[in-house]
Amino acid sequence: PEGPDFDPTSTDVEEYGFSLSTRIPIVLQLYGGRRITDSLIWNMGLEKGMSDGWGVSSKPLILTGLDWHPWNPFRLTSNLFYSDQLMGIDSTLQLKMGFWVINFGLGLTDGYNLNSATHVNYKLSSSLRF
Repeated sequence: PEGPDFDPTSTDVEEYGFSLSTRIPIVLQLYGGRRITDSLIWNMGLEKGMSDGWGVSSKPLILTGLDWHPWNPFRLTSNLFYSDQLMGIDSTLQLKMGFWVINFGLGLTDGYNLNSATHVNYKLSSSLRF
């Protein structure tokens, strides 16, 4: 029949210009932090994939933020990140009640360039930690 050639030994699936592969990229992650006071930590990091695919980008992601523990059951984190003209900020409030942990997060992402619309995202999660 007429149509493109098909290679039965290929592990890639391509549909709508998007391809998935069985090769999982290696990701370099560097993180560090500095305790400013007993309850405040400044953190910074870098993530970079060695190749694109599986939701990983080969362009570096640079982030910095603060982690604040005013008293035991509460934790507040805030991060600022930048990657290939994608800039954003997010914040998470965590409440610990015994083994139950509740996270509420709010984030702003500034499109794929500085002239595009800003996107707001939020998350609510709960987990048990033993």
